[in-house]
Amino acid sequence: MKKIILCFIFLGNLVFADKGMFSVMPNISIYEPGQKAIIAWNGKKECLILAVDAYADTNTKVIEILPLPSEPEVKEGKIESFKEVQRLIMKYRPTPKTKGIKSEGSPAVPREEGVEILFHKQIGAHNITCVKALNIKEFQKWAQEFIKSENMDSISAPPRLGSIISHYMEDSIVYFVFDVIELNKEISSINPIIYEFKSPYLFFPLIISSLTKGESEIQLFLLTKDAPWPLAVSPFKIGEYRTYRRNTVANIQFNITYEELGLIDPILRKYFKNKVWLTALEHKETMSNLNKDLKLKTFCKIIEY
Repeated sequence: MKKIILCFIFLGNLVFADKGMFSVMPNISIYEPGQKAIIAWNGKKECLILAVDAYADTNTKVIEILPLPSEPEVKEGKIESFKEVQRLIMKYRPTPKTKGIKSEGSPAVPREEGVEILFHKQIGAHNITCVKALNIKEFQKWAQEFIKSENMDSISAPPRLGSIISHYMEDSIVYFVFDVIELNKEISSINPIIYEFKSPYLFFPLIISSLTKGESEIQLFLLTKDAPWPLAVSPFKIGEYRTYRRNTVANIQFNITYEELGLIDPILRKYFKNKVWLTALEHKETMSNLNKDLKLKTFCKIIEY
């Protein structure tokens, strides 16, 4: 089976050892602490399954803010979706005999002019409020009042929140999800949340995460009709299968079937009609250095013959 990659994109050379001499493992895992997301995008609509491992110095309430390009539908997800992705990554890993990867209820917050409260939902441990920002100053004022209304005395609005909100609004990203959750000293996986929204590009916000202290590992698992152009996923890198000597064997990028797509979550089947590409991305960074969102528009059509 030969492959032609249109638009002159090469996915990298493959390195192999003598059969039986090494085991191949992925360099990323859904079981590592950090931000994790499964993102399905069909060219018009995105399904974002978002899970975050988090902890605090003491028992406290925290608020997560998620900017989006359009109003989302929100529902509860399952951690099993990420376990299924991990299973598929292991299933399709190269072996010494193969040359490459197989194909196949919060208090009410007074409404301000310039802010439209779209909905409020309690989903498991998540207390979710979705708003549309129409005016930068009024939205900043509303956000401050929202934090106070949640009785989160241990935190205050970060100084850079206003400038980051302004950045998103100037970029026509005016929908914001406020997710209030309880944290304690134990690192734990909070039940994922599924966001479905219209988008002209595959989107994952990073700049908003620069409000968080410390370092984090972000792992994204993309589900797309065609394979992403490697240079277009910056600042992320495509994950790799490696030998125990850390030699790169292949990218974590392969086709999965329509049936396997449904095993991740049945909701994903409405986004595609046939098999899709699963691409694993990784990014390790000091959170305060994040200055670019992922907006993916460029893909490569790989033809097999």
